[in-house]
Amino acid sequence: MKKYLSIAALLLSACMTTKAETRISACPLESIERVTFYVGSPSSRASLTPQSTDDGGVSWNFGKDSGNIYLVCRYEDETERVQKLPFNMTGCRAAYDFYQRTSTGLPLLQDMTCSLDI
Repeated sequence: MKKYLSIAALLLSACMTTKAETRISACPLESIERVTFYVGSPSSRASLTPQSTDDGGVSWNFGKDSGNIYLVCRYEDETERVQKLPFNMTGCRAAYDFYQRTSTGLPLLQDMTCSLDI
């Protein structure tokens, strides 16, 4: 069984170090279809393009936009979950299993980790 930390717990645990990497809990991975990061409100439609893609997944670096990033998780039942990320979250990486597919044919999201800079 996977355990998820809340964003608040994530911030508290990161206070003891200058850099931290953690699994993001804003979106439980069960039945997830895809994740999208936005600069500002998702209604602005300013989604971020991943900075890198490799065999295991994709990575986003927030840079100067850190502090104004929203994460939208879309699920197979077409529901969405929106979360404003902490100001000190500097990037995230989504690990996919490209051999397993969701019900709509997208690669299966296995894990997502994010970096905090404090």
